[in-house]
Amino acid sequence: MRTSYLFSSHAGDVPVSPLNECIMDPLEPILFFLLNMTVRMRIDRFEGMGDPVWAWASILPAVLSGFFEGLRQKEDEGKISSHIREKMLLYLRDIPRKTLREKLVRQIEIYRGIDPVDFS
Repeated sequence: MRTSYLFSSHAGDVPVSPLNECIMDPLEPILFFLLNMTVRMRIDRFEGMGDPVWAWASILPAVLSGFFEGLRQKEDEGKISSHIREKMLLYLRDIPRKTLREKLVRQIEIYRGIDPVDFS
């Protein structure tokens, strides 16, 4: 029998169980992974070495495409529960923009504390 996982990380796999689902909505850490990846993909340097700047928003479709392709691969490998990709798409569609913006701002504030040069 193949074990399904909520997600897999460097700390180990977290198997699907009613207890895990009560403790944490598996979509929240996936959302924060997406926000983290999106922020990091948008950070650029002027002429490659200058001041930090935000890359054009035109990169966002490629970031989202790669993110959802990665989820599909993890589903196919049995490393995350089946249909997480579909649930994440619905979650992103339904989350209020204000809530998403607040989560993104919180993420950037954390980065400012870690690397004030890139996040000034």
